[in-house]
Amino acid sequence: TFGQISTASGNGSSTYAANVTPQAGHNTYLAFLSSDGTRPSSTNFGTNYTTRQHNYGFNSSSTVYFATAGSSNRTWNGNIDGSDGLLIVPVSNATYASSVNSSTNSKTPPNINCNAGDAVVVVLYTQDKLNPTISPPSGYTLLGRADGGTSGGSCASVFAAAKLITSSGWEYPGSWTTNASGGQVHLSQTIRLT
Repeated sequence: TFGQISTASGNGSSTYAANVTPQAGHNTYLAFLSSDGTRPSSTNFGTNYTTRQHNYGFNSSSTVYFATAGSSNRTWNGNIDGSDGLLIVPVSNATYASSVNSSTNSKTPPNINCNAGDAVVVVLYTQDKLNPTISPPSGYTLLGRADGGTSGGSCASVFAAAKLITSSGWEYPGSWTTNASGGQVHLSQTIRLT
């Protein structure tokens, strides 16, 4: 089961500490960050989290970050800047198993092999589109979104949706529906929780 989603949104002007504490009592935390600003490394992100995906500098000026943490009440104590959208998803009775990434600019999360009872989370990152319209792939429930930045300036968003798997085999998520297009899309991810 998924708990209360926590978000932090950049204010469009400067870097600031995002001390985000999600709902306590969960054994896994998923952290997603989208930025329209290039980062030199992953060291400025949440120190309680294990980095699973970190792309920076592609599309010339964008960063995608995905990390996980275990135990309870994992506070995000890293920095985000004015264009960032940070989304933290607490999960009960499930742990991180694996993840796959799409190619750059893809709205379609990649396929993943699952077991019955797994939960699959699909994530879409966008940049250069302030507060885009969004609908998750068919059969998935939107968990949350985080948007950062300002109109006419740097901006980025992150979205997550989930689905419970009822039979073993390959899961083929459909595409996200959004008015972000082309270079406005970072990439999509598919994450399996067991």
